[in-house]
Amino acid sequence: MSVLFLTIEGGSFFIAALNLVVPSVQIALTCFLFKPMRAAAIPALGKRLSRAMKSGNIVAAKALWEEAEITGDRQLFQLILPHLTFFLATVQSCGFMSEEMKDLEKLSDEELDTLQCIASVFAGEALCDLSDLKIGDSGAKVVAEALKSSTTRFLNLYNNDIGDEGAEALAASLKSNGSLQTLWLHSNNIGDRGAEALAASLKSNG
Repeated sequence: MSVLFLTIEGGSFFIAALNLVVPSVQIALTCFLFKPMRAAAIPALGKRLSRAMKSGNIVAAKALWEEAEITGDRQLFQLILPHLTFFLATVQSCGFMSEEMKDLEKLSDEELDTLQCIASVFAGEALCDLSDLKIGDSGAKVVAEALKSSTTRFLNLYNNDIGDEGAEALAASLKSNGSLQTLWLHSNNIGDRGAEALAASLKSNG
């Protein structure tokens, strides 16, 4: 249409053709170079995110997580995961990562989704839904480490096989957490000891 218009109005056919060709070339180049450019940027992004998590700079961690649009993108998280050294070290120190899971290239989709959900707490996502992931006490300990500095406001840990040990770890972290507003722990295995620890932490936190 632009070629026809410029021709009728006495414009340059060459310029009109360029107007059509240049945007098409730009789009083609963007599509062609997107994956290589993203792959090149991932190590640096992962390292920056890991440093922010380690230092407790939750503002920076949240900004990096959101700007990269990691939430819901399993493929992107899988590429970034090897560079999240602080997160991986925490997961391992809490006993959550089995020997099979240590080979990051062989993680199942379910395992990746679970790790991504837990990492979102480290990144300070406002709403973190970890329901039905069966993370157990060891997973609750990882989440507890994240809560020490996380700005997450709603955390759903429904149906996760969390017992007293995991509840106590969560309770200890809640004593210094001023951001969390809602913690959903229904359908877990928390007994009197864990419940008392959680109640005491809520009382001390105000």
